[in-house]
Amino acid sequence: MINLLPQHIKQELRQEQRFRLLVILLFAFTVALVCFALMLGVIKAYIAGSLFAQESKIALLSERVSKDNPALAEIQGFNETTAQVSRFFKSSRSVSAILQALEDILPSGAYLTSFDYDPPGLQVKGQDTVEIPARISVAGFAPTREILFAFRESLEKHPLFFDLSFPASNWVLPQDIRFSFQISIVQ
Repeated sequence: MINLLPQHIKQELRQEQRFRLLVILLFAFTVALVCFALMLGVIKAYIAGSLFAQESKIALLSERVSKDNPALAEIQGFNETTAQVSRFFKSSRSVSAILQALEDILPSGAYLTSFDYDPPGLQVKGQDTVEIPARISVAGFAPTREILFAFRESLEKHPLFFDLSFPASNWVLPQDIRFSFQISIVQ
């Protein structure tokens, strides 16, 4: 079929077709949006109903299990013990990490002959509980006083260690020094 209409009328027909298509697409989008909103409302109502059912089940179970129940007290005690053990393991550092830190700051020529590790603990004083940090006692050998001094300074500056106890007897000999010290470990 041959279209003998003038050009401006053809243009108007195309614009009218585009407008109709746009109206149809907007209508379809609006319908889809309304359906989506209705689905969200239904899902919200379903979740609210499920939540109410679960809350009522919890209320019934809590009525059945009273605080006088010995099994519940035993479970709570076990949970508390487990939490304490977990806190202990999280707060303590591994001995290998401590040894690695000592090895990293130990000057060449010096070496360790003895290592004793005291793990962290709790001490009860009256009504108060005092946390005791982990502590190590170390003995070793240094060829000169300067090397020992450098080692002591490195220990004091290291962020893993604090509260260094370096006896004065370590400084008596100028060479071939057998030293010892105690130091606390940061938790």
